[in-house]
Amino acid sequence: MVFQGFSRVRTAATAQMLLTLGAGCGSELPEYSGPLCEKAASGDWSPAGMRAELDHVDYAKWIDDPELEAQLLTYGMDDQWEHLSGNDVNEDGIVVSPYGKTLNAYQLIVTTPDLEGWGDYIRQHTYPVHGSCGQMKPGVVAHTYSGRSGHRTDVFELFYDRNVVSRAGFLIHEVGHAAGLPCHVGEQDRSWDEGGAYRLQLEFLAAVYYAEGLSEAHREAARTEFTRIMRNKFVEASELTLQDFE
Repeated sequence: MVFQGFSRVRTAATAQMLLTLGAGCGSELPEYSGPLCEKAASGDWSPAGMRAELDHVDYAKWIDDPELEAQLLTYGMDDQWEHLSGNDVNEDGIVVSPYGKTLNAYQLIVTTPDLEGWGDYIRQHTYPVHGSCGQMKPGVVAHTYSGRSGHRTDVFELFYDRNVVSRAGFLIHEVGHAAGLPCHVGEQDRSWDEGGAYRLQLEFLAAVYYAEGLSEAHREAARTEFTRIMRNKFVEASELTLQDFE
């Protein structure tokens, strides 16, 4: 795989506690018929605790660039997002709609120097990404389905409530499932060496951390997410740190 090959890989057979936040892959497409939640109807996706500075319009160039918006839409979003759009930016210039927050995550991947290869990976492997104002089950951020009834990635309400670095990481994670990386053991990858979707997500977060041109807030968000996943998302624990990717 393109993004493997980092040195000083060490693993230990220590079980980790599961977090409820998760993503995964399955074989059956769900039937989603839930009503629009009030957040989607108003475009008021709470920015208070989600590092609002990362979703400021300074980092959302697609808002004033229709060509960039059209380009970003080719990276995976299906045509079912109208009900999750509308008031994409609030009075403080913060991107708040589910549609806007998803495009913002794609923009981080596609337009950040040093991350271009990750955009290529998405274009090559993504399933159609479907936005839902609801949840599959408590704690699930996103889920990828592949089976006789079709292929699709769903992102759920918890996806929009995360900062842009975290959202971009989950998009990469789900593309990993679409590309055929192993499904999880429960809510975890088996090990770093097995090369699952959480490993791919961590490699992306490390790339964000060291990318040129991003703010210190982006770097801190990448570091926090990297640490959370590394500590909790492998059956066999790994001792890797961000410094191993420098």
